[in-house]
Amino acid sequence: MKIISVAGTSSETGKTTIGTFIIRTFKNICALKITVRHEGSCPRHKGNSCDGCLPSGNSLYRIITDPVILAQSGKDTARYLKAGALKVVWLQTHSQCAKESIRKSLNLFDDAANVLIEGNRFLAVSDADLAIMVVPHDLKKIKRSATEVLEKIDLFIINKRPDISEKIIASTKTRLISMGCKSPIIIIDPHNPEPIARDTLLDMIREAINPPVGMAL
Repeated sequence: MKIISVAGTSSETGKTTIGTFIIRTFKNICALKITVRHEGSCPRHKGNSCDGCLPSGNSLYRIITDPVILAQSGKDTARYLKAGALKVVWLQTHSQCAKESIRKSLNLFDDAANVLIEGNRFLAVSDADLAIMVVPHDLKKIKRSATEVLEKIDLFIINKRPDISEKIIASTKTRLISMGCKSPIIIIDPHNPEPIARDTLLDMIREAINPPVGMAL
């Protein structure tokens, strides 16, 4: 199994947008969405309308494979399905049992599958064949779960929108470097990617999911 991890410096950085771009491009990738349940009050102040606040009953985690739930409008899982993911699984878990719940979720995929995993928690408990960190164009904060895995990141992607100035992008890149981020940084609009940025991203994915010559998948 080959793993592409897509983490983010904070919520709503564009992880799913980057993920769907990758899946649409390669067409042979599955997706695992990881949502870590909030422990205490909801940081988004949404209560039970927030996916991280769904009541867990007597279980510390929930692995969702129901196609009706996965395809619900507005869900990230629905976007992955629409992008052409071969299989989608949604894990809702408490942090204390993340390692066990992720292992059980991955058991639902074929051993030879390419799996894109969205969520910072995966890198906290395991390693990926390619670890990507998605960064907003105007990096203002970085949550603890992202800071804890920075050293594992192979590629930083600044998620660019067409209306954002080059000055703002340059400032974000400078901040990443000042934080000690030593891996390559690319700037990409996944809806209209420039050839150089697109090729850099896709070449790194090909290298991660394709075995060396003479080795079988």
